[in-house]
Amino acid sequence: MSDNSSGAAAPAAAPANTDAAPPATAATRAAALNKRYAELAAADKSGVEEISASDAKAVAPRDLMSPVNTDVMPHTGDVTIAETWDGHTSTFVPYSRALKTAIASARLGYYSTFTCQWLGLHLAMAVGFPVTVHSDYKALVKARCVQLNRFRDSAIAQGKRSLFAMMIASLSAATRDQVCADGIDDEECPDKLWAAIKKHAQGPFAKDTGAALMTKFFSAAWDSSAVSIVDQVDLNFRKMTEMLQTSDALGDSGYTITIPAALVKMISIMPAGLRIHERTYNEYQTLVMLRDEMRRDAARLDSSAAAGLKSFAVRNAELDTLKAEIALLKRQNGRGREGRHQSTAALTHAQRMDPNYRPPAGTPWPFKYFCTKHGHSTTHDDSGCYALHPELRPNSD
Repeated sequence: MSDNSSGAAAPAAAPANTDAAPPATAATRAAALNKRYAELAAADKSGVEEISASDAKAVAPRDLMSPVNTDVMPHTGDVTIAETWDGHTSTFVPYSRALKTAIASARLGYYSTFTCQWLGLHLAMAVGFPVTVHSDYKALVKARCVQLNRFRDSAIAQGKRSLFAMMIASLSAATRDQVCADGIDDEECPDKLWAAIKKHAQGPFAKDTGAALMTKFFSAAWDSSAVSIVDQVDLNFRKMTEMLQTSDALGDSGYTITIPAALVKMISIMPAGLRIHERTYNEYQTLVMLRDEMRRDAARLDSSAAAGLKSFAVRNAELDTLKAEIALLKRQNGRGREGRHQSTAALTHAQRMDPNYRPPAGTPWPFKYFCTKHGHSTTHDDSGCYALHPELRPNSD
């Protein structure tokens, strides 16, 4: 017997072409999805009601299928949010992204209006449509239909409770107390909790926050406190992203920073070293693309600067060595030759006769030998000393 003849409402599959042409906004996508599933629900109900009386009487309780799709039931055990939301306007957008990811991973997106819009879902994808009761079903079959619908309602209620619990757990203790001050937590309604969270994100003085945001945006200048230009690019784009996120959280059209405005601002305040690439930067449509291109150009500038400093340091070291050698030669030539003990005149007698003496670091030291008679020497030690070994002295003949 077919599923339609059994009267069972099988889990509803997603319409095949839902994502073929992405709508402009999540709201329009959700509206299209709701319309499509309303049509599917009507067709499902009509299919059951059109079963003949004789076929309906032949349906047994075992022929009915549960509409709940067990493959997408919630699983929240391993799903957590790394950091709870601190309630600040500037951190609302990163928090909402983390919450969205957690909800999707836990399969909880089917159980509220705002999460269905976020994720492009519909409740029927998880729990199907209510089981239609045919007027000619036998009593036991009708009872089974009621039971299956009760199980479906329980699955929906549990999904909403789990979603609500995850949202509450995503808030810091202080933020939770403020958001739930009006008793929102007693209702366990995810959509009402989300509305309260968004209201809290705007702050009690949203217009003051918005005005301060716009002042900060228009007066922003390039922050060059980081050492490298690459780090400066990262720092300034983080600041711009924070302003955009604050603007998104406020949701007030009077205090909106658009992506094009942010792009123009970043190009207008960039340092002179990047100005040569302005024509290229004007072609980019997203902050990520502009940031990445600026980072590549900044890395080349940093590399060139580092190479120049290294070359200067090497040449400077070579110059210092040359100066030291010239100074040594001047001292040697200025003192005149002292036979085989040349160049020791720069030392005191005690230094010259001390076998352990060495000059300060960096001072040239030409002496390779030490003679107990003559001290430090460039030519001989005791074994080659003419004073200690006269027999070694060449004949003057």
